Amino acid sequence: TMGTDYLYDPKINIEYGCIFLEFLLDKHSSEESAIAAYNAGFGTVDNWLTDESYSTDGETLYEIPYPETKSYVKKVMLAKYYYENSGLFTSYTAGDDSFDIFELTMKVYEIQKHQKMELQNLS
Repeated sequence: TMGTDYLYDPKINIEYGCIFLEFLLDKHSSEESAIAAYNAGFGTVDNWLTDESYSTDGETLYEIPYPETKSYVKKVMLAKYYYENSGLFTSYTAGDDSFDIFELTMKVYEIQKHQKMELQNLS
């Protein structure tokens, strides 16, 4: 039988992560719901989507009860916004939370630094 050690190979891990994310994006009509499912698990998000406390339409999460997942979704959406706008923005507001631009820039810098290190490890 094949073990799970191969998942620690960054190249394989990234490929599997992309496949899983694609599955979740196909499954959910809301990008935020797919990202939440990537972090919290799709069974958990499916349950949230059927609970009117979290979703009124069964597709979009209006409230994410896990603080870690809520933060994760905001960070991913922020990074997407940043890259789609070539890194040019002066403010960003997600729901009730607004982000300090310097703090955001530092977070994105850390993400980029980590990604560069991962890519160097792949070559």
